[in-house]
Amino acid sequence: MEREAATFRNDGKVLAIVSPDEITVWDLGASKKKYALGVPNRIHRIAINPDGTLFAFGCFDKRIRLWNMVKKNRRQTLKGASMLF
Repeated sequence: MEREAATFRNDGKVLAIVSPDEITVWDLGASKKKYALGVPNRIHRIAINPDGTLFAFGCFDKRIRLWNMVKKNRRQTLKGASMLF
């Protein structure tokens, strides 16, 4: 599987890895995969917020998606904003 991007939570305990069709979230303290999130379009950027509760990813469909890492659900989609990310 090709890896395209990765980002760590500030405490270094969680890692999110982007591949062409999913984001995989790893718990590094437990050395195990927490979950994988299928993505609708190829991703070009990913970031985790400072408190580690959200990550944002920008896709080539010109949308930014915000994902709640605690509840494991989509929080919001911003259309036409991907160039800002």
